Amino acid sequence: MPKPLVAVPADLREIEGALWHAAPDQYVSAAMKVAGAMSVIVPAFEAGNDADALLDRVDGVLISGAVSNVHPSLYGKKATDADGPFDPGRDATSLPLIRRAIDRGIPLLAICRGIQELNVALGGTLASEIQDLPGRHDHRKPDVSERDGMYAIRQPVFVSEGSCIASYLGFAGEVQVNSLHRQAIAETAPRLKVEATAADGTVEAVSVIDAKNFAVGVQWHPEYWAETDAPSRALFEAFGEASAPIRPAATQPAPPPERQARADSASRAQTHRLKPLGQKPAGSNPLPHTRGRQSPVDWRIRISGLIRWIPSGSWLPASLSSSARAASRPTSAC
Repeated sequence: MPKPLVAVPADLREIEGALWHAAPDQYVSAAMKVAGAMSVIVPAFEAGNDADALLDRVDGVLISGAVSNVHPSLYGKKATDADGPFDPGRDATSLPLIRRAIDRGIPLLAICRGIQELNVALGGTLASEIQDLPGRHDHRKPDVSERDGMYAIRQPVFVSEGSCIASYLGFAGEVQVNSLHRQAIAETAPRLKVEATAADGTVEAVSVIDAKNFAVGVQWHPEYWAETDAPSRALFEAFGEASAPIRPAATQPAPPPERQARADSASRAQTHRLKPLGQKPAGSNPLPHTRGRQSPVDWRIRISGLIRWIPSGSWLPASLSSSARAASRPTSAC
């Protein structure tokens, strides 16, 4: 089975005077090594991106953490210097993508900045410098230089019984995580359900209440230890399973060699039109009506420069059947 493709919105970064659309390695590595998914980095443009065009071509969406924060104007607040840094292109890319992924039932995993974007996209608000709020702990990263120390698993969160997160982890209650942030959810969006909290009440995980598929956000960083930490791995494996391309159970036999050879020859000749290849195999499903009449034949279809024999009833590539995939996915998030 082909690997799923997951969209990862980029951050806009300046490196040696040049602007780069980039995503941190720890996220795309966890997607590949644990979720079994290839990542497609989505440029962080302030205008011009088409969320639906992208979602037609991918199997999941992974919203990563970032150095920047969501701009307060997007949740009805006035921005101050303390709220930054900002990345308007990232905001303009991620928020519409989140909304459309949820509407279309495409699996969504939102991490760190991602859970904050998820909350804002659905109508919630954020709190800044939470370590200064009464009764709150300091959730900022430890003051160490090496990254393993920064992302050390060092604090408990409490996962609600019966939650989506509990179903993915296999248990509810206390779990040790690595949560590094100075912003957090303030007012939870109406469509989100709180699934885990820190000891001081800070929201650490949410799910989309009416989601058609996997749609969760976590404030901590499961991507960093996804290969070695069981709870972190469980989240990425669940995301990967939800994102796996769906294919019908029934399959057709491979075409006879001589028939495939003819198709390959036609491909090299750059034949663009559809051509019947003869009578359909016995027991195959009839083709849909073509120009008002039932077609009794199978067809060669030219896709991306190659012509391949596709018997009636067999599956089409994921990029040609995203609507069918979404309709075939489970109707609940967990």
